Amino acid sequence: MRFVFLILLALLSGSAIAADKALTISEAQEAAGAGDAQAAAALTMKTDRTTCMNECARRGNGNAQCVEACQPGLCHPNASTPYCISQ
Repeated sequence: MRFVFLILLALLSGSAIAADKALTISEAQEAAGAGDAQAAAALTMKTDRTTCMNECARRGNGNAQCVEACQPGLCHPNASTPYCISQ
C-alpha cells in the first residue's frame, strides 16, 4: 500500500494533473491495442478517485481542476507515470 501511495504522489504532480492527453479507459484500451505504450502503461496503474482527489487537493490544485482530472474511468497516459482513475 505504501508503494502505491508513493507512486500516486508522483502521478499527481502538477504535470500529471495538467496532462495534455486524457483518455477514457476504453480509448486507452483501443490506443494500447494499436501499440501506444503510454496508454498500455496507464491501464496497468489504476488509483481510486478518493485518493486522486485528496492528493490533487494536497498539491494545491483547485477543486474544479481536481474534479476534472480525477474523473472515474479517466486515464492520463502522458503523465510522468501514466495512470487511470478506477471506476
